[in-house]
Amino acid sequence: MKQIFRSTLTVLFIFFSVSSYSAYVLYAPIPENINELIENSDVVVVGTFGDIIDTRQFYGYQESAAYLAELDKTVPYNFGIPLVDIQIHITEVIKSDDQFRSGDQSNVTFRYFENADSANGPESTQDREGQKLFFLTRVPNNDVYGIATSMHIVHLADTEYGTSYSDPGSNLTLRGNRKPIPFAVSHSSDEFLNEIRKIVNDQ
Repeated sequence: MKQIFRSTLTVLFIFFSVSSYSAYVLYAPIPENINELIENSDVVVVGTFGDIIDTRQFYGYQESAAYLAELDKTVPYNFGIPLVDIQIHITEVIKSDDQFRSGDQSNVTFRYFENADSANGPESTQDREGQKLFFLTRVPNNDVYGIATSMHIVHLADTEYGTSYSDPGSNLTLRGNRKPIPFAVSHSSDEFLNEIRKIVNDQ
């Protein structure tokens, strides 16, 4: 009985840890200035979204993830959260680290959390169109990248705001109401990019 109780507590702890991670990825407080946006990122690149390369349930990066995935098959509810891996085609590298520089700098795999049907839907697909500025953070197992906040993906040449980010509200998605970058030097995407380049080069 104690073993069952201990296992149940472990599963619940992992579940809430995974859920908290997903919330952190999209819903952490947005940066207050450009420096904070850059400093919270391992890699800063300009590029476009490519194809979705994987959708599945995610059980965390901890050692017990495989156990949780197996346990998930035996219960009527899900312990994981829906994961999406999608390719980013890079057109410019503004900031990088040693590990990034030693690999392929033409593409990276980006990870976020959204239901597969929603991620493949017309609204999400349309929202991913166009050139973006990505402020990326390496995930714990170092093989893909995520974002610290929703502002860490900037839509360039937004028809309304020039530079904007998507506020997903309470949904697990990258899609949401577009909002202007509050500390952008201007509505011009070129001027915002130049400001980012200057700060990175001066570091």
